[in-house]
Order: sequence, then C-alpha cells, then structure tokens
Amino acid sequence: MKTAIRLAQNAQQAETLDLLTKLKKLTRRWRKQARTRRELANLNDHLLRDLGITEEDRRQEAGKPFWRN
Repeated sequence: MKTAIRLAQNAQQAETLDLLTKLKKLTRRWRKQARTRRELANLNDHLLRDLGITEEDRRQEAGKPFWRN
C-alpha cells in the first residue's frame, strides 16, 4: 500500500514539475515576443526597408498582444 501511495505522489510531483516547466517556457516566449514587438515598433524607416518590412507589417505585428503568435 505504501508503495502505491509513493508512486502516486511521485507521479503528481512529476506532473507538477512538468506544468511548471511548461509555464516557464511560455512566460519566456511571451516576454521575447513583447520585447521583439517593442523593438520592431522603434525601428526607423531605413531599417524597415533594409529588412523588407512595410509600415503596415510593422503596425500589425507591433499591435499584437504579447500572447498572440
């Protein structure tokens, strides 16, 4: 009986750790997207042309919320 309880506890701990790892990765991705969009919003017209990005492309991408891909 004790073995079954320990196995259940270990499984629950593993699930919790997995969930926390996924949350950490998601948070990193959101922070990177927010930072990238801020940087894009601040690029000058010359850099946008060099990158082949139109003003409309910039406006659309920079206007997205951080959680949207």
